Amino acid sequence: MTTNSHSTQLRMLMRTQQLFDTLSSLGLQVKLNTAGAPEVVGDIRKLTDPVKQALREHRQLFIDVLSDVLSDGPTALRNVRLGNETYSFGNWGLSERLLSPIAIDTETELIEGRKIPKIALASVSDGTIHRLIDPADLQAFIDAHSDCHYVCHNAAFDFVVIRKALSDPANWVQACDDGRLHDTMLLDSLVRLARSDEFPTNRDLGTLAQSYLKIAIDKDDPYRLRYGELIGQPWDNAEPGFFTYAIKDAIVTWSLYKVLSAIAEKLAVPFASQMLPDCRSRYGLLTESLQVRGAIALAHIERTGLSIDQGQVERTKKTLDAEVERVIHQIQTLPGTDGFFKVDSCGDLSWTAAGKPSINRSKLIEILSGIASDHGIDVPRTEKTDDVSTSVKFWSQHVALSVFLSLWVRLEETTKLRQFLTGLNSDRIHPRYMPLVRTGRTSCSRPNIQQLPRSGGFREMIVPTQGHYFLTIDYSAIELRTLAAICQRRYGASRLGDVIRKGDDPHAFTAAMFEGVALDAFEELPNKKELRQRSKALNFGIPGGLGAKSLVAYAESTYGVSMTIEEAQQFRQKLVVDVYPELSKYLDDDLPQTLAWNLKATPFGVRSQFDTDGRLGAAKRIVAGKGRANGESYGDAFIDQTWASLKDLNQNAKLRDRIANRDAGEQLSRDLFNGPVCTPTGRIRGAVGFSQARNTPFQGLAADGAKLALWRLCLAGYRCVAFIHDEVVIELPIESDHTEHARTIDRILCESMEELTGDIPVACQYALTDRWHKDAEAVYDTQGRLLVWRPKS
Repeated sequence: MTTNSHSTQLRMLMRTQQLFDTLSSLGLQVKLNTAGAPEVVGDIRKLTDPVKQALREHRQLFIDVLSDVLSDGPTALRNVRLGNETYSFGNWGLSERLLSPIAIDTETELIEGRKIPKIALASVSDGTIHRLIDPADLQAFIDAHSDCHYVCHNAAFDFVVIRKALSDPANWVQACDDGRLHDTMLLDSLVRLARSDEFPTNRDLGTLAQSYLKIAIDKDDPYRLRYGELIGQPWDNAEPGFFTYAIKDAIVTWSLYKVLSAIAEKLAVPFASQMLPDCRSRYGLLTESLQVRGAIALAHIERTGLSIDQGQVERTKKTLDAEVERVIHQIQTLPGTDGFFKVDSCGDLSWTAAGKPSINRSKLIEILSGIASDHGIDVPRTEKTDDVSTSVKFWSQHVALSVFLSLWVRLEETTKLRQFLTGLNSDRIHPRYMPLVRTGRTSCSRPNIQQLPRSGGFREMIVPTQGHYFLTIDYSAIELRTLAAICQRRYGASRLGDVIRKGDDPHAFTAAMFEGVALDAFEELPNKKELRQRSKALNFGIPGGLGAKSLVAYAESTYGVSMTIEEAQQFRQKLVVDVYPELSKYLDDDLPQTLAWNLKATPFGVRSQFDTDGRLGAAKRIVAGKGRANGESYGDAFIDQTWASLKDLNQNAKLRDRIANRDAGEQLSRDLFNGPVCTPTGRIRGAVGFSQARNTPFQGLAADGAKLALWRLCLAGYRCVAFIHDEVVIELPIESDHTEHARTIDRILCESMEELTGDIPVACQYALTDRWHKDAEAVYDTQGRLLVWRPKS
C-alpha cells in the first residue's frame, strides 16, 4: 500500500468513524457482496432509521474503502481447517471492526536472550472474523478497537511485543490497565486452582486446545521458527503456511476464552457475596486480569535483572567453604559416626555434583533412629520404606538434644547456601518469576532471591546498576491489615482493625495485652523486644490456622521463639478470645458446611447424622483409613454406622460408588472434608484443608494488592529490579530527587493495597541504600531530605 493511499483511507475512516463504531456496537459489519455492493452483515433488525440513512449517504465511501482494502491485501481470503470446522481468513482492512473480545496473537523473530523480539505479524479473531495484521497496520488496528477487550495466550509476552511495535502504545497499555487484557494461559491455571487446588502451572496453547476443545494444533510446526523471514518483506509471495499457522492460534485462543470464561463464571457464582463490589470488571474472572498485570510487571523485572558484587560473592564462598570443612571435621570426631561420609578409592571425601559431601544414607538413618529412641521423639516415617524421615526441617526442631543433630543440620544449611552462590556467577542475574502459586503469591527461581538468608551477607551481594541507588520499600504488617479488612467485611467489626486505624503497632498491642499492661507501659519493659517477637509468631501463625504443635515449630523456625505445646494452646486461646475476639469466628471449624458442600447435602442434614464435632472428626479419620488419635481402632459397628450415614447423605453422583465401596484413604478424605475458599478479589482455591482455608483469604488479598502496586510502579516508569512478596527493590538515578520519588512510590503502594482493604489503612517503610541491606531504614538530613543509609561499622 502506498503512503498516499494509506493516508487517504485514514481520512475516509475518520469521516465514517462514528458510523463504524455504531455498527460494531450493534454486532453488525459492512462488507462488499459478490456484485461489489456494500451490504450489512448480521441481524439487520437492529438497524435504526438514522443508521440506514447514514449508510445510504456513505454508500460510495464504503465501496471505495472496502474495494481498496480487498485489492490491497497481500493474501486473498483463504480457508484453514481446525478440528471438524473450516474457517475463512484474510488480511485486516482498515475499515473492518471486530467485536469484543478480540483474540490477538503475535508471531516474531526468534527470541534472543531477554531481548524483546520484533513482530512479523499479528493474528486476530472475534469468533466470526479472522484476520492477519501487517505490523504497519497494527497501530491503526489497536486505535480502531481502543475500547475492546483483548485475549492472548501468554499475555506477558504479547503485551511487550505489541507495545514495542506501536508508535503510540497508549491505547494498548490502557486496555491492560483497565483490566481489558486477558490470558487463557492464566485463566486455565486459575480454573484448575478453583476446581481442585491444582498447582497453577502454565500450559501451552496446544495442550489447552486438546483439553478443552478437543482440537489438535501442531505447536512443533516448522513455520513457528521462521517468522523472521517475513520481517520487512512483502507478503505477496510468502509461503501460505506462515499464515495458516498464525491464524489458528487466534481462532483457538478466542474459542478457549469463551469456554474458560463460562467455566470460571460458574465456579464463581456461589462466592459472589464474598467478593468485593465490581470484582469481575476490576480484577477479572477469578482475578485473571489482575494476574495479567502482575505477570507483565514481573516479566519486566526479570528482563531488567540485578547487578551482583562478585567480590562479595567470593568472600562469602570462602567463608562458607571454611564452615563446611569445620563442621565435617567436627562430625568425624564424634563417636559412632564412622562411615557417615562416603569416601572415594583414595580415601578422600566424596562430593556430589551439587558440591555437597556425599553422606551414607543408611548410616544417617541409623544415627537419627538412635536419637529418636533416646529422646522419645515421634518421627515421621517414609511411605515406601518406613524409615525415619531425614527431613532437615523436622530435625532442626530438636538440635538442642544432640551435638550430632546440631552439626548435621548446620552442614545441610551451609551447603545449601553454598549451592545458592553457584547461581551468582555473572555480573548480572535475571531471576525467573512465576506469577502465581496456590496462595496467590509469586515464586522465584534461578536464583530464588525471594528466600535469601537475612544474614551472612547474601543480600549485600546485590547492588544497584552503576549510577543508581536502591530504594527498598516493603509493606508494614500487611497480612495483619488484610486480615483485619476481611474480618471487618465479614463481621462488621474488627479490634485488630481498630488498633491499626489508631496507628498502634499490632505486635506491641498483642504483647501488651498478654502482659496485662497498657501500651505505653509496655514500651518501658526491658524485655519488650523479645515479647514483641513472640507476638509476631502468634499474630501471623494463629490466624493462618496453625494448631499448637505446628505453632511451636513455626515460632522456633521463623522467629527463633521457643514455647511449649501447652503454652501455644494458652496463647492461642488468649489471642482469639481476649486480644482479637473476631478471630474466634474466623477460626471456627466449618467442617459440617464443607462436608455438605461436597456431598451436595445441607449442613442441617450433616448435623442430623453427625451431631457433635467429635463424631464428625471421627468420620474424617475413618474415611482416611485411620484409627483413633491414641492409636486404638474404632468399633466395627461405629465404622458401619459412619459409612451408612455418609451414603444416606450423599447426593453427589461422582462420590456414590466410592462411598458405597468404602474406598477409604487420603484421597476420599480430601474429596469429602476439604472445601473451597475465596479471596475478596474473587480467586478460588478448591479442596483445601483447614489451615489453607484460613490463610488464603488474607495472604491472597495481600498478594493481589502487591501485584497491583507492582504493575502501577512499572506503569509510572520506575525501574523495579526485584520483588519479594511484600517488598520491592527499585533503582533510582543518583542524580534525582530521592525524597519525592520515595513519597510517590510509597503512595502508589499504599493506594493500590487500600483499594482492597477499604478503611483499613496501609503503611510502608523504605530506605535508600547503595546495596541491598536487611537492616536499612530511612534517614534524613536536617531539611527532611532522604539520605543514603549506611551500616554501622
